[in-house]
Amino acid sequence: MRMEIAAVTLLLLLAGVQAAHAEVPDWIRTTAALWSSDQIDDQTFVDAIAFLIAEGIISVDAETADDAAGGGVPEWVKSNALLWSEGAIDDATFLAGIEYLVNVGIIYVPGAVDEVLEQLEGELQACYEIKRAYDRINCISEVELKILVHQYKTDATAYDIGPATFYYMGQGSDGNSLEMRDGAKASLSIRMLVVNNDESNLTMSCSGPAVCNYDVWDGTTAFKYSATDFTSGLITLKPGDASEFNMLFGPNI
Repeated sequence: MRMEIAAVTLLLLLAGVQAAHAEVPDWIRTTAALWSSDQIDDQTFVDAIAFLIAEGIISVDAETADDAAGGGVPEWVKSNALLWSEGAIDDATFLAGIEYLVNVGIIYVPGAVDEVLEQLEGELQACYEIKRAYDRINCISEVELKILVHQYKTDATAYDIGPATFYYMGQGSDGNSLEMRDGAKASLSIRMLVVNNDESNLTMSCSGPAVCNYDVWDGTTAFKYSATDFTSGLITLKPGDASEFNMLFGPNI
């Protein structure tokens, strides 16, 4: 099955240059207000934090969180929760504070550790111990791809287009940047992961910038398509396979 670059461009138009942060559900704010006034216990508030972690709204360092001794939530955190629930502190400030408290172990959230990632890292370490070079390199490549796919599925926003799912981390993440030069020329770099969900092969191809003449528009600036990993080539994915690729919009190359 063939998927033209137009499908990917549609995805980019949907994604634009948005940030990766999701909105905080209203019930989280309500939970913070109830907890700050002692109407619910610490565990209920911690469960709300666990939800934020699971949804990727805040990010937790698994190793640091795993080393946390555990326990309840400090009383002074309630003051911040109350201020946030009343609108005196914005979402970004409150979430950054909670994220910090979890990462340094002041707040312990059971289950915050990514067990799948830990298992994959163990498999990767085992790969490095393989003596035969060919087998070692193949093992490392396979496990690193599994880790990459897991990270995308955990942290990125998913977009389903036809038989494929595209995962996009958002601007500011590795490989995703926006540069303005000379006040007019813009360069937009995008890195994504694509997973083939179909039962047949999926091919993404583009014969060159002249043919794949698409733009990304953010309402004020047009980013001209310049290049991809599959310009003058193609990426073929077997059923269930995944691949990371890059796209560049900017001055023609």
